[in-house]
Amino acid sequence: MQHIERPLRVIGLASTSKRRQQALEQIPGLQIQSVPGGEEAQIDDVLSIALQKITFAYPTLLQLCQNTNQVLDGVVAADTHTVLGVLQISGHPSLRSEGKPTEVERVKQHFHAMATCARETGYGYYKVVSASAVQDAVGTLAQLTTTKVALKQSGLTYLVSEQGFSEYLDQFSAFYCGSAYNSYGLHGVTPLDISAGISLPVLSKMRILESVGGVDLRTARMPEIRLALKLGVLNAAIGFAPEVLTRIQAQAMHYIMDWPWLNSVTDSCLET
Repeated sequence: MQHIERPLRVIGLASTSKRRQQALEQIPGLQIQSVPGGEEAQIDDVLSIALQKITFAYPTLLQLCQNTNQVLDGVVAADTHTVLGVLQISGHPSLRSEGKPTEVERVKQHFHAMATCARETGYGYYKVVSASAVQDAVGTLAQLTTTKVALKQSGLTYLVSEQGFSEYLDQFSAFYCGSAYNSYGLHGVTPLDISAGISLPVLSKMRILESVGGVDLRTARMPEIRLALKLGVLNAAIGFAPEVLTRIQAQAMHYIMDWPWLNSVTDSCLET
């Protein structure tokens, strides 16, 4: 009996992010077609940004598939912002949403704002808020995924010092130009390329993290710590919610959690 291979399902990605494309390529049976999602709107509503990316990219993806006699099975997009725990002028705790910084000094200002809040409240933290969406024949699904990261007060105090911030930048460069990040074809980035310029892996390597996703790194067992860091890295670097991935393929999350790049970066987070 002759074996007939099923054609790959075409999934459009409204992004030129190599990380997001590689993440989706871990899912068998898919062909990922990546196109730009347009200019990012300067708003804090990340769900609206993700949906706008799909709206922008859909006509181009549809035309590309028509040109090659393929059927577009769905389009996905994601966007990530960082929300800082800060103090208002009145002295009350508040939240401030940040996208990618325009200058490195802005990153230090973020750490200073969190350090000030930590001194007054005893608690310094930020949240990675990712929005992802999928549009297919069933309809549109959009989800938010949030990872809360608590930081040691002493660590924040160190980060706003000249020595501490210099070490952060050195560690940042070493990590994003190192083998863990680059060994799977993903090129190095700078603090200006990521949300708020704040890197979970770098803060982990500097031992400044107190908890990630509700897991206390001081008391949890290593399997729990590793899973918390892994999910934190996935949310910050990729931003696809499990519900969105499952809409694409039932076992999608399983395949992405087995992604060598994700495991390599997670292992690096645990190294000093």
